Amino acid sequence: QLFFLKTTKTGGSSLRELFIRFALFEDKRILRSNLPGGILFSPNGSWVHQHQLWPPKQSGTYDIAFDHSTLDPEKLARYMPNATWVTVSRDPLQRIISAIAFFHNEATPQQLLRTTCRDSNHHRVWNSVAWQLFVDEARSRLNLCEKLEVLRSKFDAANMSHVISFVESGQLFVMLTDHMDESRVLLRSRLCWRWLDVLMPGPPISANEQDHNVRMAHKFSHSRAGSVRTSRKGTSRTPAKTVAPRRASKHAAAEQLPPNVAKKLLTLNGLDVRFHDAAKKKFDEYAVRYGAARLTADVTFLRRFQAAVSVMCLACNSGTDHKALVQKLPAFRPMNCSEVACICDVLMYKIRLERPANRNANPTPRRKCSTQSLSDFNAAQDSLEHTVVSMISNCSSMHNVTICKRSRGGDPSLCAKSEICLGNVTSVQGPKKTIFQNPNFSIFLR
Repeated sequence: QLFFLKTTKTGGSSLRELFIRFALFEDKRILRSNLPGGILFSPNGSWVHQHQLWPPKQSGTYDIAFDHSTLDPEKLARYMPNATWVTVSRDPLQRIISAIAFFHNEATPQQLLRTTCRDSNHHRVWNSVAWQLFVDEARSRLNLCEKLEVLRSKFDAANMSHVISFVESGQLFVMLTDHMDESRVLLRSRLCWRWLDVLMPGPPISANEQDHNVRMAHKFSHSRAGSVRTSRKGTSRTPAKTVAPRRASKHAAAEQLPPNVAKKLLTLNGLDVRFHDAAKKKFDEYAVRYGAARLTADVTFLRRFQAAVSVMCLACNSGTDHKALVQKLPAFRPMNCSEVACICDVLMYKIRLERPANRNANPTPRRKCSTQSLSDFNAAQDSLEHTVVSMISNCSSMHNVTICKRSRGGDPSLCAKSEICLGNVTSVQGPKKTIFQNPNFSIFLR
């Protein structure tokens, strides 16, 4: 059993794909609600009623939950009594800047603080993580114009002992957005998962759907409809035209906030700051226990593993098989498209959880990418894991490259710097040092 408490603007949407994949590949029974997005809490933060759970169960337990929720130990004891609890925390200053931009039409903190003292999105923006952890002081709406000394005193005195104890005892495993690769390595160790199980969507295969630049590109990317105009001179027709995405403006998080603004944001999010500090301290303990040298080596290995699978996914989704890739990069010969089909679906956001017409149906997505039995399917995934591990471990020529997926408008967010095994490749073309290129993606030497 696994309970992932998806928090707001912490990278939880990408992490959620790990747990959807786990549910998919292991045929787990998912705990969701019939509310939009499957969220498990009502507007006041308490869990939904039994009749709102989907699929409904009068007795028994569920295997996994991965949507937005609140931490309710009593409900978890009822529905998922043996679950491992996992959540993610992000640097509070970066999280608040991101949340303000997301929920306030790309506004900067300065713009928001100048225009209001009350934020209707208070539990999504201000002390959002503490609100989901059921910290009492995070329940009431924040007065953004209140004196900072008053707020600091209030938040310092807030009782967070129950939440901090979950972190310190290890009952709640907290991943850190700012150390996501390290977090995935530690999660893999804690859950005894494969390397395949901790791969995440992202460049070069897919863009982060909630990233500021991606959102801005979507806002200004559209098709201009054709038109018909009639006048005395006759009828004229203007054909439909596709307008290229507008290049996103610089994210507010990249701005150098004035010290007084940064100080105010941290004070206003004092509860999240306390939680994040406790999470970082515990994370450091996990890292020491794992071993600094071992953690560094495994993070490097994970990045190489993800890069290898990403290249295969791009090659196999080019409309042909990966023969052209193998001819240029022989190291990829042991892998084949049928083996990576399912993991590619996850990394390319092709899996969607939709509510079926039959409300009693299990919302667990089926493995459309494979008709094998669960045991045969997992044996095939174990074989893929072994193939990729062997390719990386036995590679004598690992090189730094940039992998770019072709996109309309040349979206730079679909490029990623990685290390891949080049084997005996000696042919490099053009000023960009192109190693491989097809209509779907390119690989350049760095």
